[in-house]
Amino acid sequence: MRWRQPCTHVPPETVANEAVITQLASDTIELLRNHEPGYAAVTPAATSAVALARELGVKLETTYTGRAFAALLADAAVGTLADADVLFWDTYNSAPMPPPGRED
Repeated sequence: MRWRQPCTHVPPETVANEAVITQLASDTIELLRNHEPGYAAVTPAATSAVALARELGVKLETTYTGRAFAALLADAAVGTLADADVLFWDTYNSAPMPPPGRED
């Protein structure tokens, strides 16, 4: 393995300054909020998927497993999964968390 010198180039202040970085971060947050529900946001599709799973005897939650099942159902509805073998791996674990370990 060859050692490479770290980059020592410093961008000009007109490109990298607090105002520019703050605006870039704000624009990024707005873009993400406009295009994707946030973490743990309950979507109508996830709620429907969880309800369907419950009817089938499968317990899901709306953060991960419900949203994953909703995506699977959406793919199935448009034919993406036609003639495919599909496995839905339910990773939901409703067991209580163990007590925290010792601090040391």
